[in-house]
Amino acid sequence: CIDSLGHGDSDKPDDAELYVRQQRAADVIAVLDAEGIEKAHYVGYSMGGWLGIGCLAHYENRLVSLTIGGFDPFTSGAEGLADISLGEFLQMTRQAAAELVEWVTAEVEP
Repeated sequence: CIDSLGHGDSDKPDDAELYVRQQRAADVIAVLDAEGIEKAHYVGYSMGGWLGIGCLAHYENRLVSLTIGGFDPFTSGAEGLADISLGEFLQMTRQAAAELVEWVTAEVEP
């Protein structure tokens, strides 16, 4: 579990650039690197879901799977995802963890 920047016991710098999603995803990857972990299952809730989408967008090759809850990338006004379609999201997921969306076929896709 990561103590995310600005929360818990982590630092709380004032520089807004440190809080953009790409940088925050890089922070997650830095923890994986420090622990010698090549790929990981990512589980995030709320802000953790937002960070997980950032990891998928910027570091998809580092994810085995992505599970998010309490966050909707399509209606949350998330930077970089405001114009993404469900099909594009599924395509990103298929690239990062195809086995998780094998069941999503043309018959069940909305």
